[in-house]
Amino acid sequence: MPGTAYLKRRQASLRGREQARRLAVTRAEEIHAALSSLAAASRRHRAQDPQLSGRDDWMLLNGAYLVDEGRDEEFAAMASTLGGDGVDLRLTGPWAPYSFTILETS
Repeated sequence: MPGTAYLKRRQASLRGREQARRLAVTRAEEIHAALSSLAAASRRHRAQDPQLSGRDDWMLLNGAYLVDEGRDEEFAAMASTLGGDGVDLRLTGPWAPYSFTILETS
């Protein structure tokens, strides 16, 4: 029954990967909620392809946060506490608030 044993190991491996992915997605949602609580506005963007970052793993959260000037240090401190434990959280900016503009056409 070597084939059966292999299939059972393979199924267990796939279940483990799926569970890890679900946990990672949940963690990304929690991080977004925490950062959004300190922002005047927030947006989630489509995750970037790993080829753009040069990394092997997938991005689970690509967020933009409009932060009042007086809360920028508090926001950065919050972000630093949310990383670690297998999470690579990168804070960049400030950037122009293009994620929060609306183009009106007449």
